[in-house]
Amino acid sequence: MNELEKNDPLLSKTGPFSVLFNRNFRLLWVAGLARFNARWMELIVLGWIILDITNSPFLVGTLGFFRMAAMPILGLPAGIIADRLNRKLIIALAEGINAGLSIVLFVLVARDLVTFWHIAVITLAMGMCFVNTFPSRSSLVQDLVGSKKLTNAMSLDMAAMTASKMVGPICAGLLLTLVGNAGATLVLSILYTLGFLFILPVRSPERQVQIRVEPLGSLLSKGIRFVLKEPVLLGTLLITVTANLFIFPFMVMIPVFARDVLHVNETSMGILAGADGLGAFIGALFLASRRTIQSPGRIYTYGTLIAAITIFLFSLSNNFTMSLLLLLVSGLSFAGFTVMQPVLMLLGAPPEMRGRSMGINMVAIGFAPIGFLLLGAMAEIWSAPIAVTIDCIIGTCCMIAIILFAPAIRRKSTFPDEDTVTLSQPRIPT
Repeated sequence: MNELEKNDPLLSKTGPFSVLFNRNFRLLWVAGLARFNARWMELIVLGWIILDITNSPFLVGTLGFFRMAAMPILGLPAGIIADRLNRKLIIALAEGINAGLSIVLFVLVARDLVTFWHIAVITLAMGMCFVNTFPSRSSLVQDLVGSKKLTNAMSLDMAAMTASKMVGPICAGLLLTLVGNAGATLVLSILYTLGFLFILPVRSPERQVQIRVEPLGSLLSKGIRFVLKEPVLLGTLLITVTANLFIFPFMVMIPVFARDVLHVNETSMGILAGADGLGAFIGALFLASRRTIQSPGRIYTYGTLIAAITIFLFSLSNNFTMSLLLLLVSGLSFAGFTVMQPVLMLLGAPPEMRGRSMGINMVAIGFAPIGFLLLGAMAEIWSAPIAVTIDCIIGTCCMIAIILFAPAIRRKSTFPDEDTVTLSQPRIPT
């Protein structure tokens, strides 16, 4: 029995969902469920509002840009902060800011004062909060449950995210139809507030952190050098860049596909966006139910490739039912990417590098804003289907190249010497 289990006997329970017996993880999970639903609803609601007030696919694409523009700038510093400060407090502060900004957004929409630039500024600020919580949240999960249960905990955490990717867009479409823009943004503000309130009772583990006066540049360069010399981490980052630059930005174009290609209303738009989330939810639950996973790299790599191919097929469809089925399959494949990405970045790094490893991962995710801008510009010049088609062709070619030239990420045992990987065993305070 390890140190975590001695301090919290419930953690010694077995089974794929045993981590939910951990009160602190359960609170963090519920807070994440509220926040994840709000973010996916926000993507559809704000995309629809922008399309309504501007009629510009390019400006709809910039919504994704502003949501993620802070990642390449703040990703690494956020990782250092996560390594050196109280992770729970970082998350609580960010969620409190998100709750306040969502209330401001509701007031602007309710009073019919909202403009594109109001949405852009608020979205940028919320994106900055997300960047600062991502390394802390991922690292806190491992602090709370330990290394042996990390895959199960991450799978459940990602199941919450993917469930919200299904439920959030559907709810967004229904709310836009039933109560309009103001009612939808009110629900967003309630969800963000709940996410903040649930994070407050979490008791974060005590960590022994050695603070050494060291230049920021030195800390950053150490993290970068470590990741670049580890073949699995490097392959993970290359796939992350490819996926965020060429494959996953298509989601921001769902309102355009719904209105201009498939000719459906807001409710059907929400169902369309939710199909991807349903597939991802099923995939995440399947991975969570597995006791052990020997090759997370293979699941991560081939899941991303299949997602690229199915999204390519989606871009060619003008039939609602076929589009729905294709997005369901893409979501199922996407689960491999979503669940295994943080697992690979955490298990491949020692405790003192975990935050920086996730921070560098945020920089890789930070290529998404460029992808959103390119997609929006191509959609404005040609059309949304042509833009997504071009993106997926490039993304598929990049994935094939990575599979051929970075074999470490796709080998049968991703971490063949995993017994030598140094993993932390933090103490849960009594």
